[in-house]
Amino acid sequence: GAVVDLYSGRGERTLIENREGEPPYIVEVFESAPGGISVQSLETPTRFDNGVLLMGYALVDGRIFLRWSLPDAPDRRFYESRAHDVQFFAHVLDASGNRVGQLDARFWQARHWCAGDTLYTWAQVAGMDSAALLRVGLYRLRMGDDLSQTTPLDVLDAMGNPAGNWVDIPVGTP
Repeated sequence: GAVVDLYSGRGERTLIENREGEPPYIVEVFESAPGGISVQSLETPTRFDNGVLLMGYALVDGRIFLRWSLPDAPDRRFYESRAHDVQFFAHVLDASGNRVGQLDARFWQARHWCAGDTLYTWAQVAGMDSAALLRVGLYRLRMGDDLSQTTPLDVLDAMGNPAGNWVDIPVGTP
């Protein structure tokens, strides 16, 4: 509802058919963040072990917007990761470190990933009025009958070593 109201019809539209009985994806291509939202760039983008970069964020009217980038020159891990769909999470923490809002949502299906794409995700989240920290991560879904099994994706440091399963972003500080 809110996503359709905010964005529908404002970008170049492509319809991607899904499996029989499932609704299609509607992809709209924008030159910048949809709806004129100003997404703050992170000083240092966060790289996950599947090659996906978290590039920026915005908190607007109770919504979290995240800007992601797929690698221009994918490596083996990127192509292997296309065999698994991922979800992202965003936790909103207050100044005392209490979680006051949470979002777990499907990421762009891996089979549709193309090298160099920039993706925007957004959702309504409670607790935004007291947000001091935004915690963001990705996790892999198992395919098949048991989708409840998940595996967190590592955040990589500058040397490419695992550095945890999420990134903490102080709100208001790029």
